[in-house]
Amino acid sequence: MNLQHTLILSLMTSSSLAQNIIVTTTENDIDIPIGATIADLPGPDGVVSFREALRVSDNEPGRQTIGFEIPEERWYLPDIFPGVVILQGSTMSASQPVIIDGTTQTAFTGDTNAEGHELILPNQTYLNGGDTIVTGLHASRVELGGDGAEVYGNTGGMDIRLVLATNGFVHDNEADNINITYSNDCTVVRNVTERVRMTGLGMTSPATGNVIGGPNPADRNYITGFGNFGEHGAPAGDCIELYYTDGNLIQNNYIGTTPDGMEISNRACTTGIAIYSYNHNLQILDNLIAVDATNAFGGGDYGVDIYMDLYEGGENITVQGNTMGLNAIGEPVLGGLHGVWITATTFEDAGDITIGGQNPDEGNTIAGHDSTGVLMMFAPGVTASANVRVSGNSIYANGDIGIDLMPNTWDFGSTPNDQMDTDLGANGLQNFPELSSASTSGSTTLIDGTLQSKPNQSYTIEFFSSPECHATGFGQGMHYLGSETVNTDSRGIASYSATLPLMTTAGDVITATATAASTGETSEFSACVIVEGTCLADFTADGMLDFFDVSAFLNAFNAQDPISELTGDGVFDFFDISAFLNAFGAGCP
Repeated sequence: MNLQHTLILSLMTSSSLAQNIIVTTTENDIDIPIGATIADLPGPDGVVSFREALRVSDNEPGRQTIGFEIPEERWYLPDIFPGVVILQGSTMSASQPVIIDGTTQTAFTGDTNAEGHELILPNQTYLNGGDTIVTGLHASRVELGGDGAEVYGNTGGMDIRLVLATNGFVHDNEADNINITYSNDCTVVRNVTERVRMTGLGMTSPATGNVIGGPNPADRNYITGFGNFGEHGAPAGDCIELYYTDGNLIQNNYIGTTPDGMEISNRACTTGIAIYSYNHNLQILDNLIAVDATNAFGGGDYGVDIYMDLYEGGENITVQGNTMGLNAIGEPVLGGLHGVWITATTFEDAGDITIGGQNPDEGNTIAGHDSTGVLMMFAPGVTASANVRVSGNSIYANGDIGIDLMPNTWDFGSTPNDQMDTDLGANGLQNFPELSSASTSGSTTLIDGTLQSKPNQSYTIEFFSSPECHATGFGQGMHYLGSETVNTDSRGIASYSATLPLMTTAGDVITATATAASTGETSEFSACVIVEGTCLADFTADGMLDFFDVSAFLNAFNAQDPISELTGDGVFDFFDISAFLNAFGAGCP
């Protein structure tokens, strides 16, 4: 919260707050002249309507505060709508800054609505003056523009829209919908809402600098999912929608779940984050995302956590540190059909899309989906490239292979490697590595294999371990182990023998991916290879246990070489020495 917003809240909650204009009726009548001021209130009918208050506020200098003290005998249809004060009339508007304070009605008549505040503006209210504040409403529809608008502390199914706004601040509301339309540098935090939609004005004027959530987990939004069941019971709806955006951040939100993160909130919501058309420089960080939609009549298989169809181009999109398909305690039980689905339906290129990363906390966890963890598919005949780097993630417990690069024929499943890697499809159908062996020794894992791809190119091979292989024989990758850089020769072949300073367990399986340095395109997972056990105490690797192994271990231990950290707890201590002595005493198999 910036200093301006802190000052505003302080002023509004202080005892010096005075309502300049008080609304005293739910009716929509207006019997004051166009140029009326506060001195002209009330009009001949003896009461002040909301429409009159907005007119007077526009005519007075500075920002006015509109409060409400509507007696119960003037409430609209109280037998049908008990406990709430519904203002009558059609759409209303103000062109100058104003404060709309619905909490004053509660202060006047008491807390009569168990579901939230008492005051409802059922029709759209347009407030375009900038520096406008709206608070204390229930289930109302408001649209704000200009610079510095703030909407906070409202309840019920609010419809909140910032249109042609800058530096807007939407926080601590209960809402059905929050729209950021043709607006820049707006912040949306600590709301419970079904949907957030961000829309720019085409490719030449995208929505920029907006933040949904933020680096502080306390600013988390709970975006529970918008959706309805249509014809034949098919679900349709999104939690977050993006159209024509540039330089925006979505961080630390719960998306698609109940606010506790333990259950799917709306079975009609099919997409967690839907990225359409033209989107650049987007960061999706540290969110919990889970959508699992079903047909209204039962069955069906829907639900994608992040969907990208960049049919007008997009680049520099970063997806890091998110969980997809997991609940708040890390169980992979909320997955829908796919974790990430990237598609291209036109010839527009998209580039520099990153899913995960090799640094701590950059990898995503993508688990528990009925089909793939990451799916990339282009329409038949489309040769555009997406340049999607998939790196350092934990992808496991999905129904199909972890990463599926579909050829232009739209064939699901693992795509065989080809010589010189010339075939076409998603991510250029980058060939995956071939693993020949894997073994564990102490706290290290040794992996041998080859990559056959384009000639005279550099590639990063990433290695993963899992407790078991997928039924297809091709992998997913539960634990990221590390990477090795290789260079292919003139035949497109590179051999590697990687020693990774992480311990695996004999019987686990190893898989790998390859990412081209020139394009950033990542392959599918390789076929699995089973980890073989080796002699833990054979530090000289000569097949015998003797004094030289003891000396090699002690030298490594004194130097705090990771190879001597045998317990896998990251600490060099007595337990590592004990593990070595036990292994030495047991001998080699």
